[in-house]
Amino acid sequence: MIRILLIVIILIPFNQSAIAHKCILTGNSVAEITVYNACKNDLAFGNASHDSAALTISPETSDYIENLEAENESLKAKLLLLRGRLIDLARILD
Repeated sequence: MIRILLIVIILIPFNQSAIAHKCILTGNSVAEITVYNACKNDLAFGNASHDSAALTISPETSDYIENLEAENESLKAKLLLLRGRLIDLARILD
């Protein structure tokens, strides 16, 4: 029972899917709701033609993104270490 519980706890974070683009409803006017619905429809059918090269990114934002990516890699390494320790613990308990 403990082994199954540990496996479920370990695998849940790896099962989450990430969405790269989010549609945000900015108001409650008819035009804004129409834009929001069109964005959701594009995402549902996989043809969201948003050009990421057209977005301008400030140097501060770029640095912030780099710091977040470094932190993300660090957290991934910590999760892998924790996963290994939990697997070792499950082996000991069995």
